[in-house]
Amino acid sequence: VKKDTLFDLASLTKLFTTTAFLRLVEAGRVKIDTPLSDILPEFSGARPIRPYDDPLNLGQMVSVVPPTTETVDASAITFRQVLSHSSGLPAWVNLRLAATEAERRQMILESPFAYPSGSRVVYSDVGFMLLGLAIEKITDAPLKSALNRLVIRPLEMDARFGKIAENVPPTEFDQAWRGRRVWGEVHDENAATLNGIAGHAGLFGTASDCATLGQIYLSEGGGFIGKRLAREATTHQIADRGLGWMMRSAE
Repeated sequence: VKKDTLFDLASLTKLFTTTAFLRLVEAGRVKIDTPLSDILPEFSGARPIRPYDDPLNLGQMVSVVPPTTETVDASAITFRQVLSHSSGLPAWVNLRLAATEAERRQMILESPFAYPSGSRVVYSDVGFMLLGLAIEKITDAPLKSALNRLVIRPLEMDARFGKIAENVPPTEFDQAWRGRRVWGEVHDENAATLNGIAGHAGLFGTASDCATLGQIYLSEGGGFIGKRLAREATTHQIADRGLGWMMRSAE
């Protein structure tokens, strides 16, 4: 391992996506309390609350709340709720059930809910997949290009999406799906089905990249994000969640 070794950043990708979104907020392109449906009209209408597939035990289901006939109005879900993992969206969806990338994107947009929005925190990959789709729509550019322009290039990072041919350690042996060691390609299965590019996972980067991103928020934006937004991102919104960030536990 060297200083420029590229690691699969996995869910740390979410903080890069968060930062890109906050820069769009700073630029006046969107607001934190804007409903997602304003940007993604397909994400709208009454949706059922139901169990979701268990990512660790395929074929089993995860129930967040008891069975209910209650629905959630997807049109009312805001970016704040997505960023604080309190939107009501499930933790996970199995995109491998769809045959094409277009169908997988549609699965994300049509996701049901797992609990009433705002009632609790459930860490959700689905929410950040939607955030990635929204950034694409706002910027009229693929997510890879948008994150490069908004975060990675301005901060002179090495972080990147895609397959890495060298200077990257192996992740692990994927016995459940690929049946081989994962090395230089994103480990997260859903990100893999989206060509390795998603709002919740997919980036490879160095330890320095992560330190640079963290220092921005420790420095109240560091001139890269406005002080007010940086403070809001690192302020408790609900339970132990800020905007994108998990806050230090009191325990």
